[in-house]
Amino acid sequence: MICGVAIFDLPESIDRKRDIKNLDALWASVSGQEAKRLKSLHDLRTDVIWLTNLDANIFKTLKLFSMPNIRSETWLRTKFTQIQQELGLDESHVTTKIVAEQMSMVVQSVVDRAQQTFGVMPHSQTLNADFAKVFNAPVSNLPDAWYMHFAPLVQHSLVAVVSSFARSATNASMTVKPNRLKHAREVLATKVPLDVGWEQGVRIPNTKTDTWLENIDTPFLLRFSLNNINPDIAEILSWGAGSQVPREWMTDVEWCVLREFCDIEVKDILINRNPGCVLKQHGMLPSGMYDELSYTCGLVAELMWTSLTTKVKRGNDASTKHYTAAAAWLRSADRMIMFRHAQRLSADGCNISMYGTGMVILSYPEGALTHYLGKSVKNGLMPPTAKFQENKRGNK
Repeated sequence: MICGVAIFDLPESIDRKRDIKNLDALWASVSGQEAKRLKSLHDLRTDVIWLTNLDANIFKTLKLFSMPNIRSETWLRTKFTQIQQELGLDESHVTTKIVAEQMSMVVQSVVDRAQQTFGVMPHSQTLNADFAKVFNAPVSNLPDAWYMHFAPLVQHSLVAVVSSFARSATNASMTVKPNRLKHAREVLATKVPLDVGWEQGVRIPNTKTDTWLENIDTPFLLRFSLNNINPDIAEILSWGAGSQVPREWMTDVEWCVLREFCDIEVKDILINRNPGCVLKQHGMLPSGMYDELSYTCGLVAELMWTSLTTKVKRGNDASTKHYTAAAAWLRSADRMIMFRHAQRLSADGCNISMYGTGMVILSYPEGALTHYLGKSVKNGLMPPTAKFQENKRGNK
């Protein structure tokens, strides 16, 4: 499958993007070839899958989702601009032509690895959806009566930190990430439950502690309230912030972490009578000696684990159940891993905006970039190369 990158000339204003009526000019590069200046979207080759810098709003406005070979900026799950930043392809010092040429090689490398190793072909609007098809990601078989407790756990992918810090409009943001392959390996090492075997829990002991939960050796789901939250992590915890619905339930994965920082009052519990198990995809992750150093392997690993948390439909079934219990557990594992990272960064004086989906978004004031870069690296997270370049130029 031949891949390329198409970078359209877009107005700087986000508001004006929503008013775009057509796409008149762009740079386009097929992998391994020199980028060319084109006059129209319709000049793009139809035998090439094109990653673009266009967001979902533009796709919807111009009805581009119906075009089989055009993909939005989040096709590889990581945003187009984030990949640019990570690779140091900042357009303030690199031409758009070069960006298109370099990015096209990244796209081709990821697609080649996905196809050669897993047989993934790029048909969907997101590549992790294609991974989900190849992995035969299961449809939800959770009981109707309890599905509503699981779905919000999957949908709550990013925690928006409710902070007392007065963020200035002049603050800049920076997304830092752990090694993608290591993170995927840690997430997929989580023992996840089956959809079947859930039962209403035993009678909850009349005790103010939750230590009795330590005796449960299979996956469980808690309805809870948090009390006496450690003030040092209250802002970072921001329980439920970023979720579309109130968070009344947590997984045992979350309970194991959060009980260190607060008292958890158990109000109800669902217990699975079957033991949890590690998904087979854990053993399918890239495992070569130098794969953790490979940007391609990192993106592929991220596509792999996120594919198991995507919405899955059963053919033409009108069912509104799209997520499995396993997906909820993987999301919980990701949130807790990134919570730990956010906690350490906060303790080192960094302002956290969001965390989850294998990243922490930092908000830093003018003059603080050097500090934020240093603390991110110290805590095992990688800032975008573009931020090091910016810092070198003196914008600290």
